[in-house]
Amino acid sequence: MEDGICTYCNYKESISNESATIVNNSYQTNYNTSNYGNTHGNSNVSPKGKWPTFALCLFLGVFGFHRFYVGKIGTGILYFFTAGFCGFGVLVDCVVILAGAFKDGNGLPVVQ
Repeated sequence: MEDGICTYCNYKESISNESATIVNNSYQTNYNTSNYGNTHGNSNVSPKGKWPTFALCLFLGVFGFHRFYVGKIGTGILYFFTAGFCGFGVLVDCVVILAGAFKDGNGLPVVQ
């Protein structure tokens, strides 16, 4: 965060816990967080799910679908043309996903 604004999603922290302000390029929207919880969410983890990523890796990993799903397009293409590094890359990815150390295209861990 820089000056109370998240550089990832433009969330602006407010002084009060009763409301949150989200600032986008040309407009500003206020939300009452007392009724809806935290509108910002946890920006330290990927919005992609751990179990869908694991299922894609397990069943379609040789085509790189799990890497496309999390936003790693370059390695997804590489997995597609090399059959997931002949299956070894897919096996490693399955273990890393289950361990909670797999990261998405933005460098955020896929753990939810």
